[in-house]
Order: sequence, then C-alpha cells, then structure tokens
Amino acid sequence: MLDIILGLVMLLISAGIVIAVKDFPSATIIEGLGPGFMPTLLAIILSLLALVLIIIGLINKLKNSPSKATLNFSVSSVKGPIILFASIIFYLLALHYLGFIISTPFLVIASMIIMGSKLKTAFIMSIILTGTTYMFFEILFKVSLPQGILF
Repeated sequence: MLDIILGLVMLLISAGIVIAVKDFPSATIIEGLGPGFMPTLLAIILSLLALVLIIIGLINKLKNSPSKATLNFSVSSVKGPIILFASIIFYLLALHYLGFIISTPFLVIASMIIMGSKLKTAFIMSIILTGTTYMFFEILFKVSLPQGILF
C-alpha cells in the first residue's frame, strides 16, 4: 500500500513540474534545447518510475504479501534527513549571496558525507557535478544560474 501512495505522490509532483514548466520559452531550431526541456524530461522519467512503483504495489497487494516497509523514527534514523534539510535551507540562503558556483559544492559535499561518502570523494564529485551542471545550463541550455550579489 505504501508503494501505491508513494507512486501517486510522485505522479502529482511530476504533473506539477510539467504544469510549472509549460510557460517556459520554447526552443527554436537555431538555439537548440530550451530551458523547459530538462525539467520536462525529468518529469516524464519520474512519471514512468511512479507508474512502475504503483504497478509493483498493486502486484504485492494482489499477492496478499504487503510490503515489509516499516517506519522507524529513532533519533539516529532522522538525524541525517534533518541535517540534510538544514543544509538545503542554508544552500538556498547562500545561493542568493554567493551564487551557484560557490554554494553548490558545499551542498553536494554535505549531502554525500551524510550519505556515508568519504570527504575526498565528496569533494571531487562536488566539483565535477557543479562544473557539469554549470556547463549544461549556462552553455548548452543558455539558462542563467544565480551569480550571487557578493561577486
């Protein structure tokens, strides 16, 4: 049952993304992909995965073998998500002042360390992810990323 509910929530989120993106400027042949392409593509992928999750939930329900998922609310189980949530809030505030290129590596490093990665791996991945994202959006999609007001 939990799979079905989560799948429906994911479908609602993907529908919201498609609705939010529909007013983005459309792409032209000369300019290439527009700013709405990637969010729309991700919403389609999310919808497909949500449908798979719903189907799995329905199959489990028909087999009368409910999902073995249990909710665990011990302090140790919610510490990571709370720290990650605080990191995202800090990132959103820092993004305005420091810009995308400076703020994003800190969020990636914090997220990866919370997930159990080593600091060296998190540092390298943060640089690669930030650089790749910057190249895709600024250069390929021509979508301006936050520059920050301090720089």
